[in-house]
Amino acid sequence: MNEWPPDLGAQTVIAHIANARLMRTQARVAACRRIGTLLLAAARYAVAPFAFGRRKCSSSRGNISTKLHGR
Repeated sequence: MNEWPPDLGAQTVIAHIANARLMRTQARVAACRRIGTLLLAAARYAVAPFAFGRRKCSSSRGNISTKLHGR
């Protein structure tokens, strides 16, 4: 007869724990790569991502240049 619950043994439990750690690490790396890819795509999509902090028109109000409006 089969006994229940089965006796897995120490080596089987250790192997499952190591496999779980490996899978978590792989999932974390894949998620970080996906986020990095999305951030790079967003940075490439922007026309002038850092222009709003540097470019100012010469008016006394200091408004952003009209060349950047609508982009």
